[in-house]
Amino acid sequence: MVRDVNEPGDIGTKGRYVGVPLPYGSCTIEVSHGPGEWSLLGDMLTALEGNIAKLREAGGTDISLTCNVFHDGQCNFEFSNEELIRLSKLGVGLAVSCYSEAEE
Repeated sequence: MVRDVNEPGDIGTKGRYVGVPLPYGSCTIEVSHGPGEWSLLGDMLTALEGNIAKLREAGGTDISLTCNVFHDGQCNFEFSNEELIRLSKLGVGLAVSCYSEAEE
């Protein structure tokens, strides 16, 4: 699912560019599952692999994948060698954010 689409020059609605023209364009491609279910990096890679050419054709130059990890207690997760190779072949960055379920 593609959401939060903006183009360079759109007026920012949050962060440091709130109320001023954005110097960049962006969008979010969301891959998620319900509470208590896993969404693997492989699911996100598959979505990105299917859309990377379209994103670049639309002018995307600084493409990154964001993985939000929600946990209760200690937070441990791992990416497989295959997943990291797929990510590397795409030539995109990876950002990981961890959230405690207690923070919601």
